[in-house]
Amino acid sequence: MVAMSQAWIVIDGEGQVGPALDVLGTNGSDVSAIVVGPEDLAVNVGRSVGHVNWIDSGEAPTEAGADAIAEAVAAAAPTAVVGSVSPGGRTLLGAIAARLDAPVVSDTLAISQDGNGTRVDKSDLVGRVIVTLDVPTPVCVLPTQTDAAPVELANPAMPTRIEAAPQAMNRVAVEPAPGAGSVLPNAARIVSVGRGLGSADGMGIVTQLASALQAEVACSMPVIDVGWVPADRYVGLSGQHVSPELYLALGISGAPQHLAGIRNAKVVVAINTDIKAGIFKRADYGILADLHQVVPELIRAVAGGR
Repeated sequence: MVAMSQAWIVIDGEGQVGPALDVLGTNGSDVSAIVVGPEDLAVNVGRSVGHVNWIDSGEAPTEAGADAIAEAVAAAAPTAVVGSVSPGGRTLLGAIAARLDAPVVSDTLAISQDGNGTRVDKSDLVGRVIVTLDVPTPVCVLPTQTDAAPVELANPAMPTRIEAAPQAMNRVAVEPAPGAGSVLPNAARIVSVGRGLGSADGMGIVTQLASALQAEVACSMPVIDVGWVPADRYVGLSGQHVSPELYLALGISGAPQHLAGIRNAKVVVAINTDIKAGIFKRADYGILADLHQVVPELIRAVAGGR
């Protein structure tokens, strides 16, 4: 296994801690993180990681902190660096890889290490196969995007601020793209889906249930990355913030970034096979079961009740 004291994770405003820690196979206590974004994001990361460095990018976009982050991480001489699967996160990891002269591996499932070097397992062919690679050290990796929620540590780490001037890059406007308006903020009922669905083939029963409940369809960030649901349906910290009467979470583990988007939901019902899924902590009602078995029954029950 990779020496965790030498492993770093890089988190930006859209990045998630859970998938990065999954790749490293650790609860985070021996991992260092560097965060670019607001202080509350760094504090949140500190709940799951042993040491947190923080760069406040202010009003500048994430990419503006690439040079400063690359310098800080390179100085630590890490064995492995795990980035965030987000547009800004990819840019940051690319800058770090260039500074370290390290290879970059995407869709990473796990990292292991022996006396001869580092081995990376990655997903390929849309998850149909796992490819094992022997790579030089250090290595930079992007995890597969999942809803994995990190374990909160007993002693949270307080962020250490790194004073670094971002590159001269300022956000001058943020405008919705044509057709990007979302109905989710005003929806009374929402059926939301995560990677626990398994594949796009399962979207049929999701839309059937939403239709039966007269609800809108939404999703967690990993579902956007694989293209199962349009991007304007993403609920989370950097996506839609919703306040429905009913929020039905199907196969969503409940990463903190997702829970931030449903903070104002009145009733949350979660269906998941993982008893440790973070979504159950937020749910008013939880069903520990396979959604593919439960959802068809719900559809029949709702249709029969009309």
